[in-house]
Amino acid sequence: MHMSGGDGLRGRVLVIDGGSGRAARRFPPREGRPAPALTRILSAIAPQVLLATDGVDSVLLPAAVDADTVRDHLRAAARHPGPLLLHVGGHLVRDRGTGALALELDRDRLPWRVLEEELRLRPMQSGTLVIGDLSADADALPQLRVQPSPLGAGLPLWAAVNPDVTQVGTFTRALVEALHGGRPGAGERLTPEQLQQQVHHVLRPETQIVVSHAPGWQVFRNTSRRLGPTLVGAELPSVAGPSPVPPATASATAPVPVVTQRSPETVTVELPLTADVPPFDMPPLPVNPPTVHLTQSGLPPVRQEPAVPVTFAVPVQDDLAPYRGAIGAIVAAADAGEHARAVNEAITLERNAVRSHGTDSEPVLKLRQVRAHVTRLAGLQREATLLYRDVALSLLDTRGADDPETRQAAANAEACWRAIEDDADARRLGPDLVRLRQALPDTRRLSAVERHLSRLRGDTPPPPSRTPEDTAPEDIVDDVVEDAVEDAVEVLASDDVSATDPADDARDDTAEDSPEDTAEDASEESVHRAS
Repeated sequence: MHMSGGDGLRGRVLVIDGGSGRAARRFPPREGRPAPALTRILSAIAPQVLLATDGVDSVLLPAAVDADTVRDHLRAAARHPGPLLLHVGGHLVRDRGTGALALELDRDRLPWRVLEEELRLRPMQSGTLVIGDLSADADALPQLRVQPSPLGAGLPLWAAVNPDVTQVGTFTRALVEALHGGRPGAGERLTPEQLQQQVHHVLRPETQIVVSHAPGWQVFRNTSRRLGPTLVGAELPSVAGPSPVPPATASATAPVPVVTQRSPETVTVELPLTADVPPFDMPPLPVNPPTVHLTQSGLPPVRQEPAVPVTFAVPVQDDLAPYRGAIGAIVAAADAGEHARAVNEAITLERNAVRSHGTDSEPVLKLRQVRAHVTRLAGLQREATLLYRDVALSLLDTRGADDPETRQAAANAEACWRAIEDDADARRLGPDLVRLRQALPDTRRLSAVERHLSRLRGDTPPPPSRTPEDTAPEDIVDDVVEDAVEDAVEVLASDDVSATDPADDARDDTAEDSPEDTAEDASEESVHRAS
């Protein structure tokens, strides 16, 4: 089914982020910590990429509370005349009374059959796809292994069900990364089958994959740049990954749900060629080809040097290209002391990018760091802390805790937090910084943040052993040099991010703490602008 955005019908994306049987999901999976919010992961990509129409309405339910509210949103989405993409995430449980599957919400449970009841009246030509990123209780897993899967009964579903609750989000993150990269050489729109091999490859072997949607619907927009025509004509089939959905026949009935396991095997597709037709444009060979001697008699053979491999650079899209001039003007205004103008222009620029790319897309996160940078220069340390904290949380969900830019954003948030002059404001933000540091692998920084928060609260814990993080802080390093415009644009457009290790920059001071120097008592990491 080909979907075109020029038919005047807007698309709709509905994201239902259910519960996981634990507290609110805000940080990446850790020991004893649930999975990240799926709405935050999906906000890293534009709705027009998730649903390849010219206009898309997005409805996000980041913390679905009760079943009645979710049912109302499902009913409204089912009445939408245009294409619909429904993303459902959360934890599946087995109802002890009825034995049916249900999606766990924060304060309620939504029977899974409600999805089929609300969507069954949608016309097939409207276009509907349900994506599920789910975990399941041990009691529900045997029921899910039945073929056909009860999850896909009556639903155009593409879902991944994992027995580990902390794996919720892996499927969605893999889909977002696949859509960011696109598929070079393919058309302007992609089908789920064209992405399934790449997405399924990152899932654990025990993950159950359920596919019950009709094949061939071009749902997603291909964001990859076209690399030119291929050698093989368009009439030949493309080499695609194995699809768990059998091809539709002329007498196709309702699609049958299929449960598959991820397989590491490589599938080779051979293009058929008849014996009497030479491949491509190769001229016919003579009946009696002459013998050709490659070396002359009496001369030693010439040794051929090994060929030097040539790497062709793939064109990289510069997401910041439309904003580079404005970024330079904003940073130049901040350096000139026009802080109010710089902050206001940074806010306007970020809002424009949100409308074009999505709330937590890559360009928006970089522009948000520009805004945090000029906000800090204006002396608004509390606001800068909040901005850097939000960037760090978004990067935690989309890139993970080990990404250098994630760690740098967290370091910037901590440095701005330590610079807040109002102790009451610093105390209120302290728990957020503690939770942020808990999500990162550096336990030394977590201890330093906890000690600084204890001092702000007036606690008097026993003095800890001296560490480099507790030495007097270095001055905040300003990355903006004399040529502010060119330097800001160059750094912000770069893909390389340098994360500063506070242990390397701290002074080796072994003196004990004293009440007089508590303000200088903890290391302050260098604040960098967006990378």
